[in-house]
Amino acid sequence: MMDFTRIIQRWEKQISVQQKTGQYIRGKWTEGISEVRHFRGTFLPMSDREIRYSEGGSYTTQDKKLYVKEKLKDMQGNELLLKKGDIIIDYDGEYEIDRELEAPEVVNYKKYMTKKKVVK
Repeated sequence: MMDFTRIIQRWEKQISVQQKTGQYIRGKWTEGISEVRHFRGTFLPMSDREIRYSEGGSYTTQDKKLYVKEKLKDMQGNELLLKKGDIIIDYDGEYEIDRELEAPEVVNYKKYMTKKKVVK
C-alpha cells in the first residue's frame, strides 16, 4: 500500500471545529456552551470509490473526508479530541463529523468522514 502522508501534509490548512459541551444534571443531559477551536488538518472531497461503497449510499459528492494527526492539538497547543456530531467549518459550508475510520494510507493520522449540513 502506498503512503500518502506527504500529500496529506502538503494540503494541510487551518480548520475550525465547533464543539458543544454539556453535562448530566440529575440524570438529564443539559446543553452547555458551543466552543469554536482551530487546528491544522487536511479536508478533501470524497473519492468516487468512497461514495460508491459507503454503507447504504450514505455519502454524496458534497460530503468530505478530514485527515488529522493522531495526537491532535489546537492552535494554542491544547489537546483536541474530535467526535461524532462536531461541526467542521470550511469556506464552502459546515460539515458534521459522521464517523472515524482507519487511515492505513496515511501514517500517524486519523480519518473522519463528514456530511455537509444543509442550510434550511
